Amino acid sequence: MRGTRALLAVVVFSGLGCAAEPVPVRTHELAADVALDVEEMDFLGIINDYRADNGRGALTASPTLCEASDGHSHDLADQDYFSHTGLDGRDPSDRCADAGYPSWCGENIFAGDATANGAFDAWRDSPGHNANMLNADYQAIGIGRAFNAGSTYGWYWTNNFGNEVDGDVGCPCSDGELLACANGACAGEQVCADCGWGVCDAPAPAEETCNGVDDDCDGETDEGLDCGGDADTDTDTDTDVDADTDVDADADADADGDADGFVDADGGGDADFTGEIGFDGGCACAAAGPGHGGWLLSALLACLPRRRRVQSRA
Repeated sequence: MRGTRALLAVVVFSGLGCAAEPVPVRTHELAADVALDVEEMDFLGIINDYRADNGRGALTASPTLCEASDGHSHDLADQDYFSHTGLDGRDPSDRCADAGYPSWCGENIFAGDATANGAFDAWRDSPGHNANMLNADYQAIGIGRAFNAGSTYGWYWTNNFGNEVDGDVGCPCSDGELLACANGACAGEQVCADCGWGVCDAPAPAEETCNGVDDDCDGETDEGLDCGGDADTDTDTDTDVDADTDVDADADADADGDADGFVDADGGGDADFTGEIGFDGGCACAAAGPGHGGWLLSALLACLPRRRRVQSRA
């Protein structure tokens, strides 16, 4: 029964929409909760597709017109009546002006269906309402629906139309606008593009590792870990703080100025930088006595073959 009564209401109250002469702009503070719900957003898409199919420009969801539409739909549902003129005597132009819209407005109303498709189909099939939806002069729209279980038709819809765009409720952000976001404890940002928020770039919290990064996003870096004093995280620790790290292939292990180029097999080092290592274990030659220079020379010569040469490594 409710569906039949709703259809009759659309026909009987089809009207022609309502238009009025321009009205003065009134100072008005918008309601904080002006926004479109899912069905209202669907209706905005449906009507703009319909207008595009008929060579008309898209309508922008005006915050002031949406407030006027939402207010009238709630009044119809709560007061259980169906008319363009409110029980307080205000007509569409009054409601649009009171909401702060800067120009005149038209209006469509409908009752009996919760869905955007239901409201759209009823208005499209009514010549007067359809003319409002396809009016080429309109650039802005207000969309509002309301429900009251105790009312005659349950759901009530109102559209208001205007020829000036004074804001955009249908777009939640402006291109390039940034919004703080979070992934668990990790903070990030979202960027607005094409009338919508992008993906939050906050990383997911992870287990702490020795990398100098606050992996778990708790405000501390590498906490609770023994990172071995390797401040530069390259696995080489400069234990003697001499700018030479002592754990890699090029370490100066004996701190004699040579880093692995000439290895000191006997601990003596290549003191003269000839590439030759000193006596390995010493030379078993007796000391020369007075007047025995020749014997001393031969003893020294006997020791020479025992020298070894060690190739340096690149």
